Amino acid sequence: MLSKRLALWLGSLVLGSQLWVAQGLGQTARVFDFTGPLHRKQIGNVSWPAPWHYQRAALGGKVELEILPDPDLHNTKVAHMRAHRSSFLIYLDLRSESLVLAPKQKLTWSWKAPTLPTGGSALDDRKNDQVLQLYLAFPKKGGYNILGYVWDNEQPQPSANFIARQYTVPLYGQIDLVTIVVRRGASEKWVEETRNVTEDYHEHFEGPAPTLHAIGIWCDSDHTRSYSEGYIGPLKLH
Repeated sequence: MLSKRLALWLGSLVLGSQLWVAQGLGQTARVFDFTGPLHRKQIGNVSWPAPWHYQRAALGGKVELEILPDPDLHNTKVAHMRAHRSSFLIYLDLRSESLVLAPKQKLTWSWKAPTLPTGGSALDDRKNDQVLQLYLAFPKKGGYNILGYVWDNEQPQPSANFIARQYTVPLYGQIDLVTIVVRRGASEKWVEETRNVTEDYHEHFEGPAPTLHAIGIWCDSDHTRSYSEGYIGPLKLH
């Protein structure tokens, strides 16, 4: 279930170091890229770039993560993520920065999704696999608000573009999750997205200007026991 994935992610934040490295100047202008030195996990043979962290989110299957320059994005380094009947994420811990979002804070990124998990659907917890998922975590009293942007499968019937879920996770409190479906259907071409994060946050959550504590990027196919493959480029907060 997604609640277990969230628990793993939040647990990693609690136990991990509060390391922050990003390019750019200004409190609310950042580029989070994949140019850092690679760390390696011997079990599973996975490498990931600093300052990102890596976390398996499902037992079994196989995951692959490759950082490579892409000629279609001017040789910018991108993350190539593949999940074989499994689930994993890379994430940034931003707690030490107290990064308060501006009133019209935007996030821009490029991604593409050649292979979608067979039968995946963000609407159904039993099939809740998406080729790429981008989550932003914001603290609140007694827990976290989490805003997600996902690339989902085409659905057989017209469906909502956002899904709200609520969990109570031991040690972390109440988790309110809003998942926004940004794209549907496979694509071999890069697609650029820009979201007004502050506007999306206030549309779905209450409270003052949000403080960004973490960014997580998922690729999974564990619920559908299938295969996902996606690419994502640097994230630009501006």
